[in-house]
Amino acid sequence: ARVPPRDARVSFPHAARAPRLVARGTSAWCRDRCREKGVLEPDAFARRRGFRRGRTRRGRFLGMPPLRDAHAFEISPGVRMPRLGLGTFKVRGEDATRVTLAALRAGCRHVDTASCYRNEAAIRDAIDAWNDETNAEFSAADETSAAVFLTSKLAPSEMGDLARTREALFEMLARLGCLDAREHGGSDDEDAETRVAPQKPLDLLLIHWPAKAGAAPDDASHAAARRDAWYVLERARDLGYVRAIGVSNYTASHLKEMRDDVENVSEENTGTLPQRKKSLPCVNQVELHPRCQQKELRALCAELGVGVVAYSPLGCGELLSDPRVVRCADLIAKELRLDRVTPAQALLAWSLRQEGVVAAVVKSGDPKRAAANVGKEGLAFALRLALNASDGAFGELDEMDDGTHFCWDPSVVR
Repeated sequence: ARVPPRDARVSFPHAARAPRLVARGTSAWCRDRCREKGVLEPDAFARRRGFRRGRTRRGRFLGMPPLRDAHAFEISPGVRMPRLGLGTFKVRGEDATRVTLAALRAGCRHVDTASCYRNEAAIRDAIDAWNDETNAEFSAADETSAAVFLTSKLAPSEMGDLARTREALFEMLARLGCLDAREHGGSDDEDAETRVAPQKPLDLLLIHWPAKAGAAPDDASHAAARRDAWYVLERARDLGYVRAIGVSNYTASHLKEMRDDVENVSEENTGTLPQRKKSLPCVNQVELHPRCQQKELRALCAELGVGVVAYSPLGCGELLSDPRVVRCADLIAKELRLDRVTPAQALLAWSLRQEGVVAAVVKSGDPKRAAANVGKEGLAFALRLALNASDGAFGELDEMDDGTHFCWDPSVVR
Protein backbone atom coordinates (compact mmCIF):
# COMPACT_ATOMS: atom_id res chain seq x y z
CA ALA A 1 0.00 0.00 0.00
CA ARG A 2 1.14 3.50 -0.75
CA VAL A 3 2.03 5.90 2.05
CA PRO A 4 1.93 9.68 1.83
CA PRO A 5 5.09 11.46 0.70
CA ARG A 6 7.22 13.05 3.40
CA ASP A 7 5.87 16.54 2.75
CA ALA A 8 2.32 15.25 3.32
CA ARG A 9 3.08 14.32 6.92
CA VAL A 10 2.91 16.83 9.71
CA SER A 11 4.30 16.66 13.22
CA PHE A 12 2.48 17.38 16.44
CA PRO A 13 3.94 19.36 19.38
CA HIS A 14 5.15 17.27 22.33
CA ALA A 15 4.56 14.04 20.42
CA ALA A 16 7.97 12.61 19.63
CA ARG A 17 6.57 9.08 19.78
CA ALA A 18 3.16 9.92 18.32
CA PRO A 19 1.69 8.13 15.28
CA ARG A 20 2.27 9.81 11.95
CA LEU A 21 -0.38 12.28 10.87
CA VAL A 22 -1.72 12.74 7.35
CA ALA A 23 -1.87 16.37 6.28
CA ARG A 24 -4.92 17.97 4.75
CA GLY A 25 -4.99 17.72 1.00
CA THR A 26 -3.97 14.08 0.84
CA SER A 27 -6.14 12.09 -1.54
CA ALA A 28 -9.11 10.11 -0.20
CA TRP A 29 -7.54 6.87 -1.43
CA CYS A 30 -4.30 7.63 0.39
CA ARG A 31 -6.22 8.62 3.52
CA ASP A 32 -8.00 5.25 3.54
CA ARG A 33 -4.76 3.33 3.14
CA CYS A 34 -3.12 5.33 5.92
CA ARG A 35 -6.08 4.84 8.23
CA GLU A 36 -5.68 1.10 7.75
CA LYS A 37 -2.03 1.42 8.77
CA GLY A 38 -2.85 3.44 11.87
CA VAL A 39 -1.81 6.84 10.50
CA LEU A 40 -4.20 9.43 11.95
CA GLU A 41 -5.83 12.36 10.21
CA PRO A 42 -5.42 15.79 11.81
CA ASP A 43 -8.94 16.90 10.82
CA ALA A 44 -10.36 14.58 13.46
CA PHE A 45 -8.65 16.30 16.35
CA ALA A 46 -6.65 19.41 15.32
CA ARG A 47 -9.55 21.74 16.08
CA ARG A 48 -10.43 19.95 19.30
CA ARG A 49 -9.69 22.03 22.40
CA GLY A 50 -8.61 18.94 24.28
CA PHE A 51 -5.35 18.80 22.36
CA ARG A 52 -4.40 22.39 23.06
CA ARG A 53 -1.96 21.89 25.85
CA GLY A 54 -1.15 24.62 28.35
CA ARG A 55 0.46 24.79 31.75
CA THR A 56 -1.07 25.74 35.06
CA ARG A 57 0.82 27.67 37.68
CA ARG A 58 1.60 24.28 39.22
CA GLY A 59 3.31 23.14 36.02
CA ARG A 60 0.92 20.39 34.97
CA PHE A 61 -0.42 20.03 31.48
CA LEU A 62 -4.09 20.63 30.86
CA GLY A 63 -6.49 19.34 28.28
CA MET A 64 -6.70 15.94 26.64
CA PRO A 65 -3.46 13.95 26.80
CA PRO A 66 -1.28 14.15 23.66
CA LEU A 67 -1.16 11.25 21.27
CA ARG A 68 1.92 9.74 22.84
CA ASP A 69 -0.05 9.51 26.11
CA ALA A 70 -3.09 7.96 24.46
CA HIS A 71 -2.86 4.63 26.32
CA ALA A 72 -1.59 5.94 29.67
CA PHE A 73 -1.34 9.30 31.40
CA GLU A 74 1.25 10.48 33.91
CA ILE A 75 -0.81 11.56 36.93
CA SER A 76 2.27 12.09 39.10
CA PRO A 77 6.01 12.05 38.36
CA GLY A 78 6.83 8.51 37.23
CA VAL A 79 3.27 7.23 37.80
CA ARG A 80 1.41 6.43 34.58
CA MET A 81 -2.25 5.44 34.77
CA PRO A 82 -3.71 3.33 31.91
CA ARG A 83 -6.60 5.27 30.45
CA LEU A 84 -9.19 2.50 30.75
CA GLY A 85 -9.69 0.50 33.94
CA LEU A 86 -11.88 -2.28 35.31
CA GLY A 87 -14.33 -1.22 38.01
CA THR A 88 -15.25 -3.87 40.57
CA PHE A 89 -18.08 -2.31 42.60
CA LYS A 90 -20.55 -4.98 43.86
CA VAL A 91 -18.38 -7.79 42.43
CA ARG A 92 -17.10 -10.03 45.23
CA GLY A 93 -15.51 -13.37 45.98
CA GLU A 94 -14.87 -15.78 43.15
CA ASP A 95 -16.82 -13.57 40.75
CA ALA A 96 -14.35 -10.74 41.36
CA THR A 97 -11.43 -13.09 40.76
CA ARG A 98 -12.92 -14.43 37.52
CA VAL A 99 -13.81 -11.01 36.11
CA THR A 100 -10.44 -9.49 36.99
CA LEU A 101 -8.51 -12.44 35.58
CA ALA A 102 -10.51 -12.32 32.33
CA ALA A 103 -9.80 -8.59 31.97
CA LEU A 104 -6.08 -9.08 32.62
CA ARG A 105 -5.91 -11.89 30.07
CA ALA A 106 -7.53 -9.54 27.55
CA GLY A 107 -4.85 -6.92 28.13
CA CYS A 108 -6.39 -4.70 30.81
CA ARG A 109 -3.69 -3.20 33.05
CA HIS A 110 -5.78 -1.00 35.35
CA VAL A 111 -7.99 -2.36 38.16
CA ASP A 112 -10.05 -0.21 40.52
CA THR A 113 -11.24 -1.42 43.91
CA ALA A 114 -12.02 0.01 47.38
CA SER A 115 -12.04 -0.96 51.00
CA CYS A 116 -15.84 -0.96 51.15
CA TYR A 117 -16.10 -3.18 48.04
CA ARG A 118 -14.82 -6.07 50.19
CA ASN A 119 -13.10 -7.70 47.21
CA GLU A 120 -9.48 -6.58 47.54
CA ALA A 121 -8.19 -10.04 48.49
CA ALA A 122 -10.08 -11.61 45.57
CA ILE A 123 -8.58 -9.10 43.15
CA ARG A 124 -5.14 -9.75 44.58
CA ASP A 125 -5.71 -13.47 43.95
CA ALA A 126 -6.57 -12.71 40.32
CA ILE A 127 -3.42 -10.63 39.84
CA ASP A 128 -1.30 -13.35 41.45
CA ALA A 129 -2.89 -16.00 39.24
CA TRP A 130 -2.28 -13.91 36.15
CA ASN A 131 1.34 -13.35 37.17
CA ASP A 132 1.76 -17.09 37.60
CA GLU A 133 0.27 -17.69 34.15
CA THR A 134 2.53 -15.20 32.42
CA ASN A 135 5.63 -15.58 34.60
CA ALA A 136 5.46 -11.80 35.02
CA GLU A 137 6.41 -10.65 38.46
CA PHE A 138 4.22 -7.80 39.64
CA SER A 139 6.08 -4.55 40.13
CA ALA A 140 4.20 -1.32 40.71
CA ALA A 141 7.24 0.71 39.70
CA ASP A 142 7.54 -1.14 36.37
CA GLU A 143 5.89 0.46 33.36
CA THR A 144 6.11 -2.56 31.09
CA SER A 145 3.03 -4.38 29.89
CA ALA A 146 3.47 -6.78 32.81
CA ALA A 147 2.61 -4.17 35.43
CA VAL A 148 -0.95 -3.84 36.74
CA PHE A 149 -2.01 -0.40 37.91
CA LEU A 150 -4.01 -0.87 41.10
CA THR A 151 -6.27 1.70 42.75
CA SER A 152 -8.00 1.43 46.11
CA LYS A 153 -9.91 3.82 48.38
CA LEU A 154 -10.37 4.55 52.07
CA ALA A 155 -13.98 4.13 53.17
CA PRO A 156 -16.02 6.75 55.09
CA SER A 157 -16.09 4.37 58.06
CA GLU A 158 -12.28 4.57 58.15
CA MET A 159 -12.26 8.36 58.50
CA GLY A 160 -12.72 10.60 61.50
CA ASP A 161 -9.99 9.17 63.72
CA LEU A 162 -6.29 9.24 62.91
CA ALA A 163 -5.45 5.94 64.57
CA ARG A 164 -8.33 4.16 62.85
CA THR A 165 -7.41 5.65 59.48
CA ARG A 166 -3.77 4.55 59.83
CA GLU A 167 -4.81 1.07 60.89
CA ALA A 168 -7.27 0.79 57.99
CA LEU A 169 -4.54 1.84 55.58
CA PHE A 170 -2.19 -0.94 56.71
CA GLU A 171 -4.99 -3.51 56.65
CA MET A 172 -5.83 -2.48 53.09
CA LEU A 173 -2.20 -2.76 51.99
CA ALA A 174 -2.01 -6.23 53.53
CA ARG A 175 -5.16 -7.38 51.72
CA LEU A 176 -3.74 -6.13 48.41
CA GLY A 177 -0.40 -7.85 48.96
CA CYS A 178 1.52 -4.59 49.37
CA LEU A 179 2.59 -5.69 52.87
CA ASP A 180 3.37 -9.20 54.06
CA ALA A 181 2.18 -8.56 57.61
CA ARG A 182 2.09 -5.91 60.31
CA GLU A 183 2.49 -5.91 64.05
CA HIS A 184 -0.81 -4.68 65.40
CA GLY A 185 0.09 -2.86 68.55
CA GLY A 186 -2.74 -0.37 68.47
CA SER A 187 -0.32 2.54 68.71
CA ASP A 188 -1.33 5.80 67.13
CA ASP A 189 2.25 7.07 67.15
CA GLU A 190 3.31 8.17 63.65
CA ASP A 191 6.69 6.50 64.14
CA ALA A 192 4.87 3.16 64.18
CA GLU A 193 4.20 3.64 60.46
CA THR A 194 7.88 3.24 59.69
CA ARG A 195 8.24 -0.11 61.45
CA VAL A 196 7.07 -2.12 58.42
CA ALA A 197 8.76 -1.57 55.06
CA PRO A 198 6.36 -1.76 52.08
CA GLN A 199 6.82 -4.86 49.97
CA LYS A 200 5.11 -3.34 46.93
CA PRO A 201 3.72 0.20 46.90
CA LEU A 202 0.09 0.67 45.95
CA ASP A 203 -0.19 2.65 42.72
CA LEU A 204 -3.02 4.98 43.72
CA LEU A 205 -4.89 5.55 46.98
CA LEU A 206 -8.01 7.72 47.13
CA ILE A 207 -10.35 9.12 49.76
CA HIS A 208 -13.57 7.44 48.63
CA TRP A 209 -16.13 9.99 49.87
CA PRO A 210 -15.82 13.52 51.26
CA ALA A 211 -17.60 12.61 54.51
CA LYS A 212 -17.07 10.29 57.45
CA ALA A 213 -19.63 7.66 58.35
CA GLY A 214 -22.19 8.16 61.11
CA ALA A 215 -22.76 11.90 60.70
CA ALA A 216 -25.36 13.97 58.89
CA PRO A 217 -24.32 15.27 55.44
CA ASP A 218 -24.25 18.86 56.72
CA ASP A 219 -22.18 18.05 59.82
CA ALA A 220 -19.26 20.45 60.18
CA SER A 221 -16.96 17.64 61.35
CA HIS A 222 -16.62 16.29 57.82
CA ALA A 223 -14.08 19.01 56.95
CA ALA A 224 -11.78 17.95 59.79
CA ALA A 225 -12.17 14.29 58.80
CA ARG A 226 -11.16 15.08 55.24
CA ARG A 227 -8.07 16.99 56.36
CA ASP A 228 -6.98 14.26 58.75
CA ALA A 229 -7.48 11.51 56.15
CA TRP A 230 -5.52 13.51 53.56
CA TYR A 231 -2.67 13.89 56.00
CA VAL A 232 -2.55 10.10 56.42
CA LEU A 233 -2.49 9.66 52.64
CA GLU A 234 0.34 12.17 52.26
CA ARG A 235 2.28 10.42 54.99
CA ALA A 236 1.77 7.04 53.27
CA ARG A 237 3.03 8.48 49.98
CA ASP A 238 6.06 10.09 51.60
CA LEU A 239 6.97 6.81 53.33
CA GLY A 240 6.68 4.85 50.07
CA TYR A 241 3.55 2.83 50.84
CA VAL A 242 1.69 4.36 47.88
CA ARG A 243 2.93 5.99 44.70
CA ALA A 244 0.17 8.56 44.16
CA ILE A 245 -2.80 9.88 46.14
CA GLY A 246 -6.09 11.47 45.22
CA VAL A 247 -9.75 11.88 46.06
CA SER A 248 -13.08 10.60 44.82
CA ASN A 249 -16.51 12.25 44.63
CA TYR A 250 -15.09 15.64 45.66
CA THR A 251 -17.12 18.61 44.51
CA ALA A 252 -15.77 22.03 43.56
CA SER A 253 -16.29 23.29 47.13
CA HIS A 254 -14.28 20.38 48.56
CA LEU A 255 -11.41 21.01 46.15
CA LYS A 256 -11.44 24.74 46.90
CA GLU A 257 -11.22 23.86 50.57
CA MET A 258 -8.10 21.81 49.85
CA ARG A 259 -6.63 24.61 47.77
CA ASP A 260 -7.23 27.12 50.54
CA ASP A 261 -5.66 24.80 53.10
CA VAL A 262 -2.52 24.53 50.98
CA GLU A 263 -2.24 28.25 50.31
CA ASN A 264 -3.43 29.63 53.65
CA VAL A 265 -1.88 27.82 56.59
CA SER A 266 -3.87 28.28 59.77
CA GLU A 267 -4.15 26.48 63.09
CA GLU A 268 -7.91 26.88 62.82
CA ASN A 269 -8.37 24.96 59.57
CA THR A 270 -6.16 21.91 60.00
CA GLY A 271 -8.55 19.61 61.84
CA THR A 272 -6.77 17.90 64.72
CA LEU A 273 -3.38 18.39 63.06
CA PRO A 274 -1.00 21.34 63.34
CA GLN A 275 0.60 20.34 60.02
CA ARG A 276 -0.41 21.80 56.68
CA LYS A 277 -1.19 19.98 53.48
CA LYS A 278 1.79 19.72 51.18
CA SER A 279 0.02 18.96 47.93
CA LEU A 280 -3.25 18.77 46.06
CA PRO A 281 -4.63 15.42 44.81
CA CYS A 282 -3.32 13.90 41.59
CA VAL A 283 -6.81 12.87 40.49
CA ASN A 284 -10.47 13.26 41.40
CA GLN A 285 -12.57 10.21 40.51
CA VAL A 286 -16.15 11.30 39.82
CA GLU A 287 -19.28 10.11 38.06
CA LEU A 288 -19.06 11.32 34.48
CA HIS A 289 -21.17 10.48 31.43
CA PRO A 290 -23.19 12.47 28.84
CA ARG A 291 -25.99 13.20 31.33
CA CYS A 292 -23.58 14.23 34.10
CA GLN A 293 -20.70 16.05 32.39
CA GLN A 294 -19.40 17.96 35.43
CA LYS A 295 -18.12 20.83 33.30
CA GLU A 296 -17.60 23.32 36.12
CA LEU A 297 -15.84 20.72 38.26
CA ARG A 298 -13.58 19.71 35.37
CA ALA A 299 -12.71 23.34 34.75
CA LEU A 300 -11.65 23.75 38.38
CA CYS A 301 -9.66 20.50 38.23
CA ALA A 302 -7.87 21.83 35.15
CA GLU A 303 -7.09 25.07 36.98
CA LEU A 304 -5.65 23.14 39.93
CA GLY A 305 -3.83 20.56 37.80
CA VAL A 306 -6.01 17.68 39.05
CA GLY A 307 -6.77 14.89 36.58
CA VAL A 308 -10.34 13.61 36.30
CA VAL A 309 -11.05 9.87 36.38
CA ALA A 310 -14.54 9.08 35.09
CA TYR A 311 -16.52 6.32 36.76
CA SER A 312 -19.88 4.98 35.53
CA PRO A 313 -19.19 6.19 31.96
CA LEU A 314 -22.08 3.99 30.80
CA GLY A 315 -24.47 5.60 33.27
CA CYS A 316 -24.76 2.34 35.28
CA GLY A 317 -26.07 0.76 32.07
CA GLU A 318 -29.02 3.16 31.85
CA LEU A 319 -27.59 4.98 28.82
CA LEU A 320 -27.00 1.90 26.67
CA SER A 321 -30.61 1.89 25.43
CA ASP A 322 -30.97 5.66 25.19
CA PRO A 323 -32.01 6.47 21.58
CA ARG A 324 -29.56 9.39 21.46
CA VAL A 325 -26.65 7.13 22.35
CA VAL A 326 -27.75 4.52 19.81
CA ARG A 327 -27.96 7.18 17.08
CA CYS A 328 -24.52 8.47 18.00
CA ALA A 329 -23.02 4.98 17.77
CA ASP A 330 -24.59 4.49 14.33
CA LEU A 331 -23.35 7.87 13.14
CA ILE A 332 -19.78 7.14 14.27
CA ALA A 333 -19.86 3.77 12.51
CA LYS A 334 -21.08 5.40 9.31
CA GLU A 335 -18.54 8.22 9.47
CA LEU A 336 -15.57 5.92 10.09
CA ARG A 337 -16.88 3.21 7.71
CA LEU A 338 -17.09 0.58 10.42
CA ASP A 339 -19.42 -2.40 10.42
CA ARG A 340 -20.75 -1.60 13.89
CA VAL A 341 -20.14 0.59 16.93
CA THR A 342 -21.98 -0.39 20.10
CA PRO A 343 -23.49 2.19 22.46
CA ALA A 344 -20.95 1.15 25.12
CA GLN A 345 -18.06 1.79 22.73
CA ALA A 346 -19.47 5.19 21.79
CA LEU A 347 -19.85 6.17 25.46
CA LEU A 348 -16.32 5.08 26.31
CA ALA A 349 -14.93 7.03 23.37
CA TRP A 350 -16.93 10.08 24.44
CA SER A 351 -15.51 9.86 27.97
CA LEU A 352 -11.90 9.53 26.81
CA ARG A 353 -12.16 12.56 24.56
CA GLN A 354 -13.47 14.89 27.26
CA GLU A 355 -11.21 17.70 28.36
CA GLY A 356 -9.33 16.94 31.56
CA VAL A 357 -10.29 13.24 31.69
CA VAL A 358 -7.16 11.14 32.20
CA ALA A 359 -8.89 7.74 32.56
CA ALA A 360 -12.26 6.00 32.71
CA VAL A 361 -13.27 3.10 34.96
CA VAL A 362 -15.88 0.66 33.63
CA LYS A 363 -17.61 -1.75 35.99
CA SER A 364 -18.71 -5.18 34.80
CA GLY A 365 -19.57 -8.43 36.54
CA ASP A 366 -19.44 -10.48 33.34
CA PRO A 367 -15.98 -11.78 32.34
CA LYS A 368 -16.63 -11.62 28.59
CA ARG A 369 -18.10 -8.13 28.71
CA ALA A 370 -15.30 -6.90 30.98
CA ALA A 371 -12.66 -8.27 28.61
CA ALA A 372 -14.36 -6.65 25.61
CA ASN A 373 -14.77 -3.24 27.27
CA VAL A 374 -11.43 -2.74 29.04
CA GLY A 375 -9.10 -5.20 27.32
CA LYS A 376 -6.31 -4.15 24.99
CA GLU A 377 -8.53 -4.29 21.91
CA GLY A 378 -11.35 -2.47 23.70
CA LEU A 379 -9.04 0.39 24.68
CA ALA A 380 -7.51 0.59 21.21
CA PHE A 381 -10.96 0.72 19.59
CA ALA A 382 -12.26 3.35 22.03
CA LEU A 383 -9.20 5.51 21.37
CA ARG A 384 -9.63 5.07 17.64
CA LEU A 385 -13.19 6.37 17.88
CA ALA A 386 -12.20 9.21 20.21
CA LEU A 387 -9.35 10.37 17.99
CA ASN A 388 -10.86 9.92 14.53
CA ALA A 389 -14.58 10.60 14.85
CA SER A 390 -15.61 14.20 14.28
CA ASP A 391 -17.07 16.54 16.87
CA GLY A 392 -20.35 16.38 15.00
CA ALA A 393 -20.58 12.63 15.47
CA PHE A 394 -20.54 13.14 19.24
CA GLY A 395 -22.69 16.26 19.11
CA GLU A 396 -25.88 14.67 20.40
CA LEU A 397 -24.05 13.21 23.39
CA ASP A 398 -22.55 16.62 24.18
CA GLU A 399 -26.07 18.07 24.39
CA MET A 400 -27.43 15.45 26.82
CA ASP A 401 -26.11 17.07 30.01
CA ASP A 402 -28.91 17.53 32.55
CA GLY A 403 -27.02 16.88 35.78
CA THR A 404 -28.44 13.41 36.34
CA HIS A 405 -26.54 11.27 38.85
CA PHE A 406 -27.12 7.54 38.51
CA CYS A 407 -24.89 6.92 41.53
CA TRP A 408 -24.49 9.32 44.46
CA ASP A 409 -24.62 13.11 44.61
CA PRO A 410 -21.80 14.41 46.84
CA SER A 411 -23.02 17.99 46.65
CA VAL A 412 -25.09 17.36 49.80
CA VAL A 413 -21.91 16.91 51.86
CA ARG A 414 -20.82 20.04 53.67
